Amino acid sequence: MSAFSDQQRDTNRLRQRVDAGDKARDRQQREDVTIEDPRRLFLRSPNGTYWQVTVSDAGVLTTTNMGSNPL
Repeated sequence: MSAFSDQQRDTNRLRQRVDAGDKARDRQQREDVTIEDPRRLFLRSPNGTYWQVTVSDAGVLTTTNMGSNPL
């Protein structure tokens, strides 16, 4: 085998690994997210305020202003 063939094979392997990584990231972005106790959900508004989001057993969402640092 020539050095060119080895280099081409290595390039193809690298391309396959990159493609596989891209596909894995795409799958992660499409997956649902479930947060179970004791974890909390914080969302940051455009002005930098953090809001804690909770849900009751009746499905009512409540937000609590956590200021500029939720922890």
